[in-house]
Amino acid sequence: LRTRFIANGQTPQQDILHGATVTLERVDLRGAAAGVIQDKLTELSQLPFDLTNAPLLRAHLLETDSNANDSILLLVTHHIVSDGWSLSVLFSDLTELYNSFNAGRTASLPALSIQYADYASWQRAWFDDNELKRQLDFWRAQLKDADSVLELPTDKLRPVEQSYRGASVAKQLSAASS
Repeated sequence: LRTRFIANGQTPQQDILHGATVTLERVDLRGAAAGVIQDKLTELSQLPFDLTNAPLLRAHLLETDSNANDSILLLVTHHIVSDGWSLSVLFSDLTELYNSFNAGRTASLPALSIQYADYASWQRAWFDDNELKRQLDFWRAQLKDADSVLELPTDKLRPVEQSYRGASVAKQLSAASS
């Protein structure tokens, strides 16, 4: 989440920043109808990212209740910096921080045993030229007779024009968490 992507000539390059902070933007929607709240969530989740500026995470707190008892925390990440595993770590850490704050205690987040940059470096070293060629040859042989577009059985037909728009994940904290 501290990574930005810059162009070095024609080659994209990662730049990991130390000290990148996420700003929590408060959005006052007290008294707003459910449709207005949903429209705002959609709008905020579809704002584009500038990959040259970190962090590639946005946080919005939508205040929907006049007593500040009901709010929505919207976190939006760019898919280039998050996956299922990293989002799971993020949600676990946020849950621990939230529960600790509510209990009036200091949060104790465990240090990650390995950083993603370490994993990526290890994987890059493992993929020497011979290993990469071996794996590419294997998959090329496996897929040589495959159709160029794979039609899978789904509940919807593929659209004529792909939009490539992402989706959202809603998480609700239980009352026991507060």
